[in-house]
Amino acid sequence: MKQVLKFSAAIFVTLTLIFTSSTYAKTIHSEGSVSVDKDDVINDDVFIASDVVTISGTVNGDVYAVGGVVTVNGTINGDLIVAGGTLDISGVITDDLRVGGGFITIRNSEIGDNVSIAGGRIIIAEDVTIGGSLLIGGGQVTNYAQVEKNLLAGAGEMVIDGSVGSSVEIGAGSLTFGPNAKVVGDIKYASDVEANIDPSADLQGELSRIDPQIKSTFEKSTGRRELQARFGFSVWSYLSMLLVGLMALYFFNKPLKNMSEIVTHRPWASLGFGLIVLFMALPLLLILMFTVIGVPLAVILMLIFFLEIYLSRIVVSVLIGDLIQKQMPDNKVNPYVLFALGLLLFFIAINIPVINFFVHLFSILLGLGSMFIFTRQKLFYERS
Repeated sequence: MKQVLKFSAAIFVTLTLIFTSSTYAKTIHSEGSVSVDKDDVINDDVFIASDVVTISGTVNGDVYAVGGVVTVNGTINGDLIVAGGTLDISGVITDDLRVGGGFITIRNSEIGDNVSIAGGRIIIAEDVTIGGSLLIGGGQVTNYAQVEKNLLAGAGEMVIDGSVGSSVEIGAGSLTFGPNAKVVGDIKYASDVEANIDPSADLQGELSRIDPQIKSTFEKSTGRRELQARFGFSVWSYLSMLLVGLMALYFFNKPLKNMSEIVTHRPWASLGFGLIVLFMALPLLLILMFTVIGVPLAVILMLIFFLEIYLSRIVVSVLIGDLIQKQMPDNKVNPYVLFALGLLLFFIAINIPVINFFVHLFSILLGLGSMFIFTRQKLFYERS
């Protein structure tokens, strides 16, 4: 069984390295801070991971940036994918922008295509133009930007005080259209309260509201059955993953502990490599599918990839258990008990609204990244 796992991991990592070779050649990571200076020009895709990341230069390629504080104020001739705590985005981005973080500010920017954002507090300034559509999920969202196409959002508080060239669809606790708001297309929103619309707002399409509290008796009974089904599925999922995790700890205790230590000591590198693997897996599989003769290998790699995603939760649960152990005066705690506690806390977190998406995302990234780093180190060590 160990040989099968090593062989599968070796295939996965080797092919990922092949298809990320240009990005991997421009990998920059550090525990302190890293930067691409104003006069720097990089003609390649770039991956950057650190506590503090600053990109002020020009990158002729895609950029993947992960850090506690990330500032981008240069020119990105490609996609920009950013994840971190506090994010400050400005400058020119010729293609898509994908952002996930806690506090996100986008200002003085020209974005060529679509923008996707997930965060806690999101502010998009009035000097921002978006050439495509805007997709947002967040707690508090304020948008002053000019959006050429559609706007789709889900938020606790949503303020729109910019222009939207097509339709708007929103689910929000509260929705406000400011005096500078201009929407060419129809507006559909779901909220418990009516939208607050400034008299100067220019809403040219049809405005319709869906009241989420209006439900039929059938819908309410269906909702109760759905809640019961979700609870039962969560219990089943916990028990099944507990069984798999306990077996994994028994057979692969040392590798799992090593992956937990990698996440502890290299969190940003783990997030960054996880991001690379996640984004490169689909193109890799599609390329193999199109070759026809690579279809069998694509199917095998797809199974391995989904197995890696599943196992990433186990890695994070082991990490949580290790963190619990460090807080206990007596460190001689049964590792299987610690894993069960860690897994329980993980399942509680993924069932909490709002944060569950981020828990899922970061657990997958941390797990994939730590497995990638561990397997790469293992392969290079055995080769040397």
